[in-house]
Amino acid sequence: MIDITDNTVTVCMDCIKGRCTREKCKYFHPPSHLQAKIRAAQNPGTAYMPQLAAVGSTA
Repeated sequence: MIDITDNTVTVCMDCIKGRCTREKCKYFHPPSHLQAKIRAAQNPGTAYMPQLAAVGSTA
């Protein structure tokens, strides 16, 4: 689902967990390399955290 007001997408967390069985899911199913980053962001202390923070910064 894309939010046009702030250019964000809603990620399907069932997809991240490997459990999305919807035929037509309205949420974004990220590619596997992005899924790994999302999983890492949910688990503090992993190697992907610094990379994810750098990607998200706009400074």
